[in-house]
Amino acid sequence: MREERSISPKPYETFLEVVTKAFLGAEMQFEGNKFNLSPTIPRAYDFLKKVDSPSTQYELLLSKLGSRFKSAARSEIYRKTTGWLARGIEQRKIRTVKSNGDLHILPVLKSRQTVGIDSSTVANSMSVIIFAFLSDYEIGPAFLHRHMGLQRDMEYKWSTLQPTEKLQVVKMLPSLTQVVCDGLLVIKTDALIHPKGQRLNVFRSLIEGCFSGYERQYGKERDELREWYFQRSNSVEMHCDSDFSPLTPLQICNVFARTLSGGKDVTPLYANLKSHESNSIQTADILAGALGRDLVVNRNRLPSPLAFLYFDMRKMKTQKSKSVKAYYFKS
Repeated sequence: MREERSISPKPYETFLEVVTKAFLGAEMQFEGNKFNLSPTIPRAYDFLKKVDSPSTQYELLLSKLGSRFKSAARSEIYRKTTGWLARGIEQRKIRTVKSNGDLHILPVLKSRQTVGIDSSTVANSMSVIIFAFLSDYEIGPAFLHRHMGLQRDMEYKWSTLQPTEKLQVVKMLPSLTQVVCDGLLVIKTDALIHPKGQRLNVFRSLIEGCFSGYERQYGKERDELREWYFQRSNSVEMHCDSDFSPLTPLQICNVFARTLSGGKDVTPLYANLKSHESNSIQTADILAGALGRDLVVNRNRLPSPLAFLYFDMRKMKTQKSKSVKAYYFKS
């Protein structure tokens, strides 16, 4: 009988497996060798470089990938349209983010687009409201657990973290934001604490003020930003915690999507889930808590990768004694 030989995976398939197993810190088998990887976010350049003296299991794996893989990587990884990066993004198997000049590659663990909505109130005097645009439903909890060492009993919740864990999240906030989010809209305000007038109208004005006004200097950019957020909210599951009482999560989601639409046809989708049932709420909760610490307590610094967003205070004319600041990030 002819001895059967195992068929080696194609280089592109190996590339995708390395990205996923490295991110998760999982065991990987390659050509009879076993590698126990620590949680790592691969860089595109990692697949091209020569590793002479590996110091980690990840580097050892890279050194063992062989000449066939390396040759394919050199010609294919950056190729436009049909290269490994382009194909992986098109097939929704990977995402890429730039950090410190390097192109990092993230696996798509579960391609399910959602919006996570949550808030954090500091000293009962200032709230930070966040709208987190998430393209991967599982990567938030995976990053919190694998890369930050946070343990989840029933759910991830900022209020239950230990002080050392909170400091770690704040320290790693730039990485956390870029890994889990395609975009963020953040509003720091005291307008929802003892508001003047109907709370729902105040909430609507907070959203509207992020995109109205400043037509002469920033009109086009603000319209484009509003459209960017609208495209990622329309007909997309919105997961909202019950932080906005007496407003319901359903009201929050509907007003948010309809205000972003600017009068266009819109289909708000509300996911009726409790926080322990929703990865998106848990991810947004941790982000809101960390941003509350940075934006309210550490007032002198703007956490990366957020940028300042001019707010149109004319929308708050019934709340003249209130303060509003807005910030944003989009990949």
